[in-house]
Amino acid sequence: MATGSVIRNMDMCGDLITGIAIFNLTRSEGHWAWSDDGWLWVSDYEWGWAPFHYGRWVNDPYEGWLWVPDYEWAPAWVVWRGGDDYYGWAPMSPGISINLYFRQQV
Repeated sequence: MATGSVIRNMDMCGDLITGIAIFNLTRSEGHWAWSDDGWLWVSDYEWGWAPFHYGRWVNDPYEGWLWVPDYEWAPAWVVWRGGDDYYGWAPMSPGISINLYFRQQV
């Protein structure tokens, strides 16, 4: 993940917002908190409610991290991985869907 990646924010209609911000997705201000919906990213940014809960992120080889807005809310659009004593997360790209179904054996 590139440090100081460029993000072009788009509004919910897909129109490009004029400003381009230098932003590092992996060093964003905030913290993880457990919620009724699972692990929730609590952003310290005033605008963090939108890009961290509505939409996904794409790592473009030329532009860096790009936010792709959407209307569906999630506590955090990430996938988790763990091993030994370590856990990590990575942004879930647009178009990826993970559905889990558990059936209790009787």
